[in-house]
This record gives sequence, C-alpha cells and structure tokens, in this order.
Amino acid sequence: MPNQPKSLFDLFWTFTCVGIQSFGGAMAIVQRTMIDTKRWYTKEEFVELLTLAQTLPGPNSTLASLLVGDRFFGLKGAAAGFFGLIWVPLTVLTLMIILYQSASELEWVQGALRGVAAVVSGMVVGSALSLCETAKTSALGLPVWLLFVVSTFVIVGLLKVPMIWALPLLAVPAIYCAYVFLKRRRQFEARQENES
Repeated sequence: MPNQPKSLFDLFWTFTCVGIQSFGGAMAIVQRTMIDTKRWYTKEEFVELLTLAQTLPGPNSTLASLLVGDRFFGLKGAAAGFFGLIWVPLTVLTLMIILYQSASELEWVQGALRGVAAVVSGMVVGSALSLCETAKTSALGLPVWLLFVVSTFVIVGLLKVPMIWALPLLAVPAIYCAYVFLKRRRQFEARQENES
C-alpha cells in the first residue's frame, strides 16, 4: 500500500525538490521520487498516471504534479504540486535568460548546453527502461506491448510523425487490443472457476 503526503506543504516541498533537480528531464525525477523515495505510487499506479499525463496537452511533469496533488488534496493539492514544481525553475530560468543575453556567443556556454542535453537524454532513456518492468503485467500482454513499443519508436522516432497524429494512430489499436486481451482473460478465468 503506497504512502501519501503528510500535508500540503509536504507535497509542495516534494515537488519543489523535484523542480530543483530537474532540467528538462523532470519525469525521471518525478518517477524516482513518487515510487522509490516517497512511495506515494506503485510502479503500476505511476504508469497509469504517466499514461493519463501523456494523453493531455502540456508537459508530462507539470501534469503529473497536478494529478498527484489532486489525488491527495484535491484542487489545493494540484495547486501546491504545480507551484512547488515551477517556482524554483521559473526563478532560475528568468535569471539565466538575463545572463544568457550577455554570454550566448561564448563557446563554453554553448558546450555546457550540449552537455546538459546529453544528460537529459540519458535520464529519459533510463526512466523508460525502468518502467519496462510493468510490461509483464500489461493488459496487452508482453508480445503485443513490445509491438506497440517498436511501432511507437518507428512512427515517432524514425518517421517523425507528429504526436497529434501518432497518438490516435497508436492509441486506438492499443486500447482495442487491451480490451480483447482482458475479455479473453476474464473468459479464461471464468472457465477455470467453472471447472473447479
């Protein structure tokens, strides 16, 4: 059974810490914080949260802060999670914009930005690999799940199909496959019960 935040301030401070650690790859930190550190979510619950966040417009980490806050404290929790997540990065970003305007042509500044991009890419890949463990219990079943993972990579990563088209193109068959898989599982379980 997952834990839950002790108070609105606990929720706010948790997302403040996530915001402090995040620079473009916040979902990896949100995942680690929600599942491993705070234990507010199981991996399966977090995958559901991530799935919902990905179907809504906007950054996943921001949507996750709203959804987590709402789950535990309603509208006040959503506001606490959201403002906790954004206040430090927003302050730092404002200061960085002021500094960047005067130093953008410097070679070390450009190199630092390339380095940060590499780190963020690694964090996103690590987060995705960690969530792959849930494939074993996916409603799609492992082979179909893998088919959709590869299809998503090809459609979005290689063919560069915009997400607005890729989402319905992949989601509709995935939902149908999950429905069929769950229906067959229920029928199988019902037969097992009747035989015993």
